[in-house]
Amino acid sequence: MSSISTESASKHCWFELIDFPSPVLKEPIDYRGPITRGGRNLVYLYGDSATEEAHRWFRNYGLDLKLISMFWRLTPRNSAVMHVDRVKETDRRIVCGFNVELRGRGVMKWFSEDNLTWTDTFDAYRLYDEGQYAPEIDRCDFSTGPCLVRTDIPHSVEVVKWPRLVCSVRVCYEDGSVLTSWEELVQRVSPSLRPR
Repeated sequence: MSSISTESASKHCWFELIDFPSPVLKEPIDYRGPITRGGRNLVYLYGDSATEEAHRWFRNYGLDLKLISMFWRLTPRNSAVMHVDRVKETDRRIVCGFNVELRGRGVMKWFSEDNLTWTDTFDAYRLYDEGQYAPEIDRCDFSTGPCLVRTDIPHSVEVVKWPRLVCSVRVCYEDGSVLTSWEELVQRVSPSLRPR
């Protein structure tokens, strides 16, 4: 898998604050599914779990809400392993998530990918060796509200208040084609971006 160079990355280029419809889900969720690793749960919900308002918001920008990942952490953890979100079957990187924190609080961090090596696979992620060092290039405190976050470069989440429940919406274009450019997506939804 090819890497994305972050050598010349400037601060604050891996997330955007965004005005996003609330609630995203039709019904409140307090999911406690099977523990996968380290007290963290993950469940996938499909588009029919989202409100019509959320669907309209995405359609307004030529996007289609396909999947909602619900992340639940019951216990504290200093930092999750650096990873890149991907489609397991094709090893294609997932460009972004529209994240809404429903309970608790987390801080997402991004890291330079230069000179890192792949070491492990788990679920839908490509994990890095925990012992490798990578300089931090940006961070986002989810207490600021809904965020558009970049997931195709190394990142992790520090849970600072738990239990934590996060809704991460994954989208494609309305014609079914996949997102391949962070920059194009940010430009597309720019009318809904909020100042930092």
